[in-house]
Amino acid sequence: MHQKMTPSDIAALDQLVGGVLKAGRIAYASPDYEDYRQELRLLVLTEVAQASQSFKNNPRLFQRLVWRLFDLRKKRARRVHEVYDELADPLTLSPTETPWDWVNWQLVMPSLSEPLQKVLGSYLKHPDMPKYQRAAMLAMSVDTLNRRLKLLRQVLHTAEAQA
Repeated sequence: MHQKMTPSDIAALDQLVGGVLKAGRIAYASPDYEDYRQELRLLVLTEVAQASQSFKNNPRLFQRLVWRLFDLRKKRARRVHEVYDELADPLTLSPTETPWDWVNWQLVMPSLSEPLQKVLGSYLKHPDMPKYQRAAMLAMSVDTLNRRLKLLRQVLHTAEAQA
């Protein structure tokens, strides 16, 4: 599209991109709304320029944009999970990697509160699970998991000092 866009073209472009965002369930209040909007606008303009077609009343273009939006969301979610993996400092509580034997783990477990028992049990069953997945499995936020891990470390260090 080598010609200048008229105000009606810009309005039609905004309407198309807004419809794609709505179809992709991206709310206006979402922090990523403007990022997706900008990426979709650029994509529309490059597609229209390459194929020298109109973006008005083009259902194929609309569907391609919806698919592209889903791809962008997946890519962004993947990046977020990678960051969580990098930030996650796994708490090594596996009985095979600590000086404690399994009997000591069984003695400590009843003295813990129920939430701490769930966290400890999770680490014993799945020692290599990333923190964000563990939080989802335990139905809590990563921040709550971090607070409980801190408390669990304190309890275990106290129990280890007494042993």
